[in-house]
Amino acid sequence: MPALLALDLGTTSAKAALIDLEGRTLASASAGYPTRHTPGGGTEQDPAAWVEATRGAITGALQPGTEVAALCLTGQMQDLVLGDEHGAVHPAVLYTDLRAGAEAGEIRAALAAEGVDWDALAVTAAVMRAAVDGVRAVHRQGGTLMNDTVTVPDPAGAKRTTKENAESGFLAPAGLAKNLQAVLVDLTALHLVGKQAHWNIVGPNFRDLHLNLDEVVDIARTAADDVAERMRALHATPDGRPAVVAEQTSLPEFPQGEVLTHDAIDLVTTAIESVTGTMRAVHDDVDDADPTSADILHGILEKLEQQAWFISAETRTPRTR
Repeated sequence: MPALLALDLGTTSAKAALIDLEGRTLASASAGYPTRHTPGGGTEQDPAAWVEATRGAITGALQPGTEVAALCLTGQMQDLVLGDEHGAVHPAVLYTDLRAGAEAGEIRAALAAEGVDWDALAVTAAVMRAAVDGVRAVHRQGGTLMNDTVTVPDPAGAKRTTKENAESGFLAPAGLAKNLQAVLVDLTALHLVGKQAHWNIVGPNFRDLHLNLDEVVDIARTAADDVAERMRALHATPDGRPAVVAEQTSLPEFPQGEVLTHDAIDLVTTAIESVTGTMRAVHDDVDDADPTSADILHGILEKLEQQAWFISAETRTPRTR
């Protein structure tokens, strides 16, 4: 029997579906691969893991007696793989990588000086950003994401206050305040992303994912409050204003409108792992400055990484050996 094989190389897994010529799904399977988060907002994956997961997904979806008449292939956004004649020379740099934010800002300014509208070149700009991310990932680290559609208040970010009256406790060093602020904006953004997904998902297993997303939202909202109040206890002022959150967060943009549940699983998992990636990137510095603040991060990490597992498991398929 002839059928179509559809393959999606997604953000967290490869998914394959076998579809007959009448449009009915005969079988489907998926296989995941890990994402590595690096300091400075880097997100990378091993291209070899893509190949292995793709083989597993296809093997799981194929059915005896079925002839593949055509292959439909789609993939995640503007990822970059640097390679030579022997294959990949560096882990793939994902579209969610944030290390080239400063360079992207410089490109935008240069285009504006020539009268070119950055927003009108959204697709080209995204490809350019991925390319710069890749080169920078090989050569150096650092940089922040700048959301070019937001006008950010000045001043913005965490600030320290002075002691008054009988206050004589610990004052957060500037680096500690900055690191906790980075965690705060990501948690605040995750709360919004979780609600956006909660409201707009459609498709298989809607109700379970709809309810699970509210668990993520509750964790993110409570955790943001815990981090902000810890900052205040250490005489630092948290900044959770919308424009500041949009400019400073490491989370990628979530799509507008209805989103298929299987796509939302990948998107929300990526969002959660962006938050946990930030927390792990700043953890050691936070722990050096204030172990009590690090303990707060530990509790949040435990809950969010559990949620990433819960949600991503929805589309996992056991690997055959």
